Amino acid sequence: MRVVLGVNIFTQTAGYHEMMRKEIHTNVIPTPGMLVEDPVWKEAQTPHSITCDFKQECYFLEFNGIPLPTKDDCDREVSLYKNRGWVTIGEFG
Repeated sequence: MRVVLGVNIFTQTAGYHEMMRKEIHTNVIPTPGMLVEDPVWKEAQTPHSITCDFKQECYFLEFNGIPLPTKDDCDREVSLYKNRGWVTIGEFG
């Protein structure tokens, strides 16, 4: 089963927003309340939203956004995610 993880990285003030995505393949069906581990996180995270798209045969798991004070902080966080296999929504295919 295809599972897409999603998280938003943004400044606390208007001006910067990046949607990060990571696709994984698993036989596990996501369920509410489950914990998801990824190397980018220090602790397992619980998705706030799970959506099943039968047409795409995919589950979309959305996690809490990451508000940061400056664009430079966001750029560093995006780089950290990219180094752990995540891509921006523009790169996601």
